[in-house]
Amino acid sequence: MRCPLISIIVPVYNVEKYLDQCVYSLVRQSYKNLEIILVDDGSTDSSSELCDKWMREDSRIRVIHTQNYGVSHARNVALEVVTGAYVGFVDSDDWIEPDMYENLAKGFLMVDVDVCAGGYLHDYGSYVKYPLKLEEAHILTREEALIQIFSSKIPKILFWELCDKLFKRELIMDIRLREDIAHAEDMLFFWQVMRRAKRMAYMPLFQYHYRMRDDSAVHS
Repeated sequence: MRCPLISIIVPVYNVEKYLDQCVYSLVRQSYKNLEIILVDDGSTDSSSELCDKWMREDSRIRVIHTQNYGVSHARNVALEVVTGAYVGFVDSDDWIEPDMYENLAKGFLMVDVDVCAGGYLHDYGSYVKYPLKLEEAHILTREEALIQIFSSKIPKILFWELCDKLFKRELIMDIRLREDIAHAEDMLFFWQVMRRAKRMAYMPLFQYHYRMRDDSAVHS
């Protein structure tokens, strides 16, 4: 299988309890041609030191330290330097299954699409929930994808979160997240990206573990 470079953007802020599990799940991916960009957003715990430790241990990891400007700024900083053909986003308190990016990459290599989506799990530690319904793998046009994601139809096979998807870099490189929006800024980013996309591959992988914790940014 042809293996184009995949860039993975990970904003990091005060996640010392979870960061090792997150990064370990990235470096052990079966898909090896990765560029992992950890953006330390001015952490005040040991997250900054953990980022540097991982960079010393794996040459595919790059660390950028910034002041605390928020997750959108951290992602934008990384978007300025990514070099991969495809770009993925992972939250630093989450983790992924070992072959997630290999499976998502297959979606691009089998058909001509701009985005590949795989679904995610809500991980409560002792159990998981599936917030999305399961369907067979198929290709959606832009219009079909947007109707599926943004309509009031429940349950859905897709949501707008960035974490369970890969994007063609050429599709997103001049789009940035709004840093003046505190909530759902990634929804707006996804909407702007999908205005350019022509087709999306849906693959029912459910290999992204979205950690459900009370002190996360979404819950607070």
